[in-house]
Amino acid sequence: LDVFLQGKDGENLEEIFLSCMEKSAIASKENKELQEEINLLKRIQCMTYQKMGMVKYDAFREMSGELSYAVALLDQEENGFIINSVYANEGSYSYIKEIKKGGSEIPLSEEEGKALNKAKNKSQA
Repeated sequence: LDVFLQGKDGENLEEIFLSCMEKSAIASKENKELQEEINLLKRIQCMTYQKMGMVKYDAFREMSGELSYAVALLDQEENGFIINSVYANEGSYSYIKEIKKGGSEIPLSEEEGKALNKAKNKSQA
């Protein structure tokens, strides 16, 4: 207290207290705004794709180079989709399957299943 009051008279001390109270109110308001922003970011993060699994493969025996692929993208709740692109001499075909809670209502190919398992096994930071 002696160090705090050193060289201060009553009038200056009152100004210091008022200044501290004003700064505290401003900091409290800014803290509340930052907390609201953090909460919004947390809600958004839950909806973003956080896990990815990819498998490259040869769709046909006569094809090589693993030009076909399956990619799974999942959010925190393991909802998302799988895109399967099959490359053939005649053309390229793409398929998409919805993933809900880590599974699909439509049967998955072997490669799609591997991509999904890779995505599900990704650890979150």
